[in-house]
Amino acid sequence: SLLGIMKAGGAYLPLDRTQPRERNMVILEESGCRLLLTEAGLCDRYGSVVECVSIRSLDLSGCPSTAVDLVLSPSQRAYVIYTSGSTGLPKGVEIVHATLLNLIVSQTQELNISAHDRVLQFANLVFDASVEQLWLALANGARSVLVSRDIILDQGAFMRYIATKKVTYLDITPTYLESIGTGFHPELRCIVIAGEECNVALVNELYDKYIV
Repeated sequence: SLLGIMKAGGAYLPLDRTQPRERNMVILEESGCRLLLTEAGLCDRYGSVVECVSIRSLDLSGCPSTAVDLVLSPSQRAYVIYTSGSTGLPKGVEIVHATLLNLIVSQTQELNISAHDRVLQFANLVFDASVEQLWLALANGARSVLVSRDIILDQGAFMRYIATKKVTYLDITPTYLESIGTGFHPELRCIVIAGEECNVALVNELYDKYIV
């Protein structure tokens, strides 16, 4: 759905289904969102403020397979991320295509990302870290490896999962990294640690093995 939105010239606005309905309602109203792509069971929750479409109910059989004849402007919105709202109402941050492209190009060059990589989609889409993880993979023809919240909450299951999927690129918080340790599988080559202050000793331990 995100690729479809981008190709159609739209901007996506992710919502977290686990957040209170009131928060998501505020975001939908304040943003002026016109269309919500979701699951059938959630349409009743937000149908009063926005047109809801169940993704699974869409019939795409008659849709063209050719690319949309559309030229995007670098200054055009690519996505909108809302802040946590801890100091009041959540505020939307608009990111344009030029900014997104600059991030992906610089990360690709700095970290040598290629079509052979497998990038773990660790962050929820409502967090800005998800942008790097998702588009870094898709823009380079790499594989985006999805992981469930249940697996993330089970450190042992998480380590087995990323080893089975042969993840090569991992972007996680220092706190989570400390909880799982550094005994990674041999295919992992790059670890990005972000989101909070990091223990220097932990970084030094990783420097000998990975791009950090």
